[in-house]
Amino acid sequence: MCNVSPDFIAISETKLKSKCCTDIQIPNYNFVHVDCLTNAGGVGLYVNKKMQYTVRQDLELPVDGCESLFIEVKSNNVSGKKYIVGVIYRHPSPDSQAFQLAFTNLLEIMHSEKSNYIIGGDINLNFLKYQIDTHITDYVNSILSLGCISLINKPTRFSSTHQPSLLDHIYTNIIDDNTTTRIALYDISDHLPIFANFNFHPKCAKKYRPKIRCLKNFDLPSFLDDLNTALFDLDFHNQNNSDINTTCNNFILMFNGVARTFSIHKHNGVGRGAGI
Repeated sequence: MCNVSPDFIAISETKLKSKCCTDIQIPNYNFVHVDCLTNAGGVGLYVNKKMQYTVRQDLELPVDGCESLFIEVKSNNVSGKKYIVGVIYRHPSPDSQAFQLAFTNLLEIMHSEKSNYIIGGDINLNFLKYQIDTHITDYVNSILSLGCISLINKPTRFSSTHQPSLLDHIYTNIIDDNTTTRIALYDISDHLPIFANFNFHPKCAKKYRPKIRCLKNFDLPSFLDDLNTALFDLDFHNQNNSDINTTCNNFILMFNGVARTFSIHKHNGVGRGAGI
């Protein structure tokens, strides 16, 4: 039904296993996937056959309860540059620390490779709780400090027994004024499909650069103001995990993020959580 075929279609929670015999092919697409080890999970990518790509198994996240798949793509649409396309499914779990550590490490690897990237999937972290859940706040601030932004900012899952939630994300370090993102109102499952359309014209596409704090001409009042805001969001008295090591780790991540970049609460000019 599309006038233009997508370059990539990412599927999370495929529930595919090695002995699966289901016909899952789509004409004019190659299908690559990572199987799930349980009755839930698994990820897959439909890649338009016009795209040249290689699977990057070295980038897969080494985290229990998580499947991930990444490919490196070379396309004339990006002026011959290579870029990373990925899909992640993170199984529901209250403990997000291991995933956060692995994902931020992945971002640092791609940054060191000077790679553009687009990563989507069902992450099972509700970004609507950015202001009330310190784990979500810390996760969002940590990826923002590495130049990664999330493009979806509206609820993607609706249930008769739960409040609407934003569990499905698209991450990128590419900013383009002509990029469009949408949430499709199609109830094929309890998660709504999400998509992004990028304009990869060489003059338009550019990497996102967070506002780095200048340490040469250090503005102490601004730093203390940002630190005070971040400490308020951290809220030590309401930590879900009372382990002192976890609390200290959260503080260090927060402090380093504030030291490196301006607060997203003020300097984006549109209020709290503006970077989501």
